[in-house]
Amino acid sequence: MRLTNGEQKEAREKATCLYLNSTLGVTSAVACAAPNILSRVNFSLDTIRNLPVPVLTDEQANTLAGVFDAHAEAELSTLADAAVDPVRIVLDEAVAETLGVPPDTIAQARSELCREPSVQGR
Repeated sequence: MRLTNGEQKEAREKATCLYLNSTLGVTSAVACAAPNILSRVNFSLDTIRNLPVPVLTDEQANTLAGVFDAHAEAELSTLADAAVDPVRIVLDEAVAETLGVPPDTIAQARSELCREPSVQGR
């Protein structure tokens, strides 16, 4: 990711934060983590440094940063409730639109993630 000074750097940080809290971000983070129970994954510093994040244009970063700002005070539900969490749905829709991923693909992934036994605490 290309970081710049000032406002654009802040927009990219917000966009990255939003992405990592979306279904795509959560599943990519889990996929990179040390194999454990999904609800208790281990992240080494190297894993965190190497998490895959999309390379965004300035316009894409600004769009996601705007969604971040609009929902910065909202509380996310647990992953077990992500399928019906209105905040996660908004984040996923913004990521889907920005990255050109069909929204129904992310919605299905979010639903399947919720049904994962380890996410359900089983």
